[in-house]
Formats: sequence, C-alpha cells, structure tokens
Amino acid sequence: MKKNISIIIPSIRPQNLIKIYESIKNNCKEHSFELIIPSPYLIPDELLAKENVKFIHTYAWPSIAFQQAALLSNADFIYNTTDDGLFQNNSIDKALNLFYSGKIAKDDIINMKYVENALDPYTLEEISSGDSSYPEIYWYAKAHQNLMEMEGINPDWNIGCQFIMSLDKFYSLNGLNCIFENGNYSFLDLMFRSQILGAKVINLSVVAFKASFLPERSGDHGPIHDSSIGPDIQNLKKIYCSNPPSIKAHSYDNWKNYPSVWDKRFDKNCLPIKK
Repeated sequence: MKKNISIIIPSIRPQNLIKIYESIKNNCKEHSFELIIPSPYLIPDELLAKENVKFIHTYAWPSIAFQQAALLSNADFIYNTTDDGLFQNNSIDKALNLFYSGKIAKDDIINMKYVENALDPYTLEEISSGDSSYPEIYWYAKAHQNLMEMEGINPDWNIGCQFIMSLDKFYSLNGLNCIFENGNYSFLDLMFRSQILGAKVINLSVVAFKASFLPERSGDHGPIHDSSIGPDIQNLKKIYCSNPPSIKAHSYDNWKNYPSVWDKRFDKNCLPIKK
C-alpha cells in the first residue's frame, strides 16, 4: 500500500535504528510512513519484521546508497535523514500537513531544520539540551562563506541537508548527482537545481531533528570529512563557480558509473559480512 512518506537513512550505526524508528512513529502519527535503510550492516530483526521497513545491502558511498534506496520508495513524499539523531516537535506531521492542506505547492520543498551536538552519535543519549537552533539566516547560502565564493550560487537560495520533497519531483530531477560522495553536497546540489527551476524552499517553523556532531575525522566521521574537503567541494566548485552554473544533465542511474565499494570507509578485501 502506498505511504504518505518514505524516510531514507543511509546507516552505519544499526544500534540506533530502533530508537530512530520509534521517534518517527512519535512524530508521524497523522500520516503513514515507510523507513528505507541502505546499509553495509545488517539491521535489527525487529525492524526487518515490520511491514513498513525496507532494507538494501550496499557498500556504496552515501549519495549512491540514497539513490539506490529511493528506487524502493512507494510514497507521495521522500525525506532524507541520518542515523545519528531523533525527530522532534511532531515535525513530520507538521510538514506533511503543509503539503496536503495545499498551503504550499506539491513541487515545493520543506527544509527540516535540525540542531547538532545534542546527542551521542552511537547511543542517541542526550549530551546537551541542543535547544538553541541555528538563526534563520543559517539556512540560506548567504550565511556560508565557502558557498558565497562561488558566483553561480544565489545568496538567497535555501540550503539544508534534510528536507521533504515529492517523490515525483525527485525523479523528475533524476535524483542526486552521484558524482558527490556524501549527502551534504549532493543534497545541496539537489536543492540548488530545484530552486533554479522555480521551486520554493520553505523552512519548517520548528526544529525537526536533534543530531550529534563529530568534528573532522573524529569517531567514524573520517570518510565524510575527507570527501567533503576533497572531491565533493571540488565538484561543487566545477558546477557553481560560473554564472550561470555549469549544470550538466545526468541520468538517474549515473551511480552505476562509480565504485560499488566506498574505499574511504571500506577495504574491498575486508567488507562486513552479510549472514
């Protein structure tokens, strides 16, 4: 049966997933959801037994994992999030109500604001109140010097790494450009391409998600950090350092052009074993 929303979580922390599933249930009571988890690790049997949970086994980098997982989606809307945080403030219901009430157009996007450094990334236990949300300007390109150095980026474009958009809209844009390895820059590029084509991005009025924060190469963040300061930012510059941006069409399955094993995180000869 078709759901209202597909929530996709590329995951390397299976121990967090049951808590995250429960937080989705507590913040999506008015609408139906499915949780799709692309991961190199097996997920808990308790989740696999649920009719609204789907699992795809993959060693690919996060943007590819998301693109693969989206093919399993059977919902009106799609939502990207992470495995190091919990939902807050009835946020999923509030966002979907904006779409279904017609208060915003179906082709628009809702930026699901988050706070960082509130939870332990490996247990999701609270380590600080995390109540101080980013100022509203944070969610615009103009607040970020590294983006403003690229003349093809409009200062008034919204940014955000967690957002809800219609699945039809996602497919019409051919989803993520999997030239980007991690989610941060692939999702920024998707939001920019959407806004170039006229979509509006609306910031949800409440904080939707409390997350952790791992600086630089600490913990398991090394591969994300290395791709962010390496190939991903260089690829973003290749597109957006010119005005107008040098956006080239890509096919939905352009992820097939890239490695099936993300060598920044995994040694091809020593992969997690699937039972």
